[in-house]
Amino acid sequence: MTCSTYIARTERASQATPLHPSVRTPLAGAGNLTGKRILLVLSTLEMGGAERQALALAHYLKNHAHVQIWGLSRAGLAAQQCEELGIAWRLMPFRWPCRKTNLVKNLSRFIFALRHERPDIVIAYAAWANVACGLARPFTGLKAFIWNQRDVSPHFLKPDRITSKASARASAFIANSAAAVDHLVNDFSIPRDAVSIIPNGVNAINGGTEKKHFCNKYGINEHRPLACMLANFREPKDHETALRAWRLLANRKRSGTRMPVLVLAGADGHTLDACRALVSTLAIEDHVRFAGQVVDVPALLRSVDLKVFCSKSESCPNAVLEAMAAGLPVVATDLPAIRELIGDGELSFLLPPSDASALADSVERLMADGDLRERLGQDNRKRAEKTFGMDRMINSTLELLSSLVPSQA
Repeated sequence: MTCSTYIARTERASQATPLHPSVRTPLAGAGNLTGKRILLVLSTLEMGGAERQALALAHYLKNHAHVQIWGLSRAGLAAQQCEELGIAWRLMPFRWPCRKTNLVKNLSRFIFALRHERPDIVIAYAAWANVACGLARPFTGLKAFIWNQRDVSPHFLKPDRITSKASARASAFIANSAAAVDHLVNDFSIPRDAVSIIPNGVNAINGGTEKKHFCNKYGINEHRPLACMLANFREPKDHETALRAWRLLANRKRSGTRMPVLVLAGADGHTLDACRALVSTLAIEDHVRFAGQVVDVPALLRSVDLKVFCSKSESCPNAVLEAMAAGLPVVATDLPAIRELIGDGELSFLLPPSDASALADSVERLMADGDLRERLGQDNRKRAEKTFGMDRMINSTLELLSSLVPSQA
């Protein structure tokens, strides 16, 4: 796939099954956006939480405005979904951080493309995209640029002279959690009242279990309990802790009990080979399945009994939110953003980072108590539907976008 690849709306889009179904309730705030050119810039066109949220917004906006999605690296499942949803997309390579000579070359190409496209509004998603759009804005005549903060760790974006200059050029700021707001305020000196908190949105995931089909596909005895960790294979996601917890569970297994299978689903990344090697070293091949990047996430979630999430740094993790929407109990790292999602409910299953023993304890407790799993799962589903509905996310974003363009006469 070259950077010149450009796929416009396709005829088969009307027959595609959308990744995010259209919102069911009428939404306010789109009137000012009719006919506007809106560009969503993503750090990658692989699929992750930011990409799912961008696709949901673009899928709604395309009925009112001219919408495009650009990716700064790797055309993958998100690009495929753009085609199926009838959303124009383009690959525009831009990597950050990089050497000064590469920055000038990448930025010049990016500026040229923006000047040619002349969008009315640009919404950036995640670190590289925010920096690229902020640096390019003064040279493009860009009317409005929204800095969209979707991570909270300097691992992704360190405040320095260049990144601070990029953030200062934003027209508005979105953060998807209070933790992301704190990152903008404390690390980039953005006034707190300049940031709109718009949490991720999720559609309800209903329907019966699909466990039998899933188990047949991956060679699993359908009577064994299943847990899944949905996360791309990158270091901050910390798959290692989950695998070490599964070794502990295998050590503790009592006669007559069924050992749970851990399903690891996510895009290939730089930690995948190390994870496969660790599975072999720990001798847990019978207890772990690598499912690759799953297109039908709801079907995966309808197949499992429990969600595990070991990430060391998150803002508003889509993986946790989707599990809640599917009515699953969640065992996760105790991060501020995850507490925001879970709310005031049962927090004892939020654990210290990299604590394999605590993770094993929690999984063992939940797998042994079906009533507890059902109660926690239903509490999660109710909270996801009430507080994090897709309609709410799209409505809030539309209100912000409309405030940045002149009112229609």
